[in-house]
Amino acid sequence: MKRNLYSATDFSDIVSYIKRQRQADDTITDNARAVSSINKISGWLMDTEAQKRTVNAYTEILEGESN
Repeated sequence: MKRNLYSATDFSDIVSYIKRQRQADDTITDNARAVSSINKISGWLMDTEAQKRTVNAYTEILEGESN
């Protein structure tokens, strides 16, 4: 009555909203251990980083200005 919610549909919507808010606020603690490599090669692959480029490099390629 305070919120002027008089229909069952409004009540149901509010209940759904509150459930979604509670789920968003819940946190999950990850207690997993570190991943160990399966074979000797995968170790150095895990430490490999991809080359990083600026957005301008991609723009030049798309515009056909690349060498």
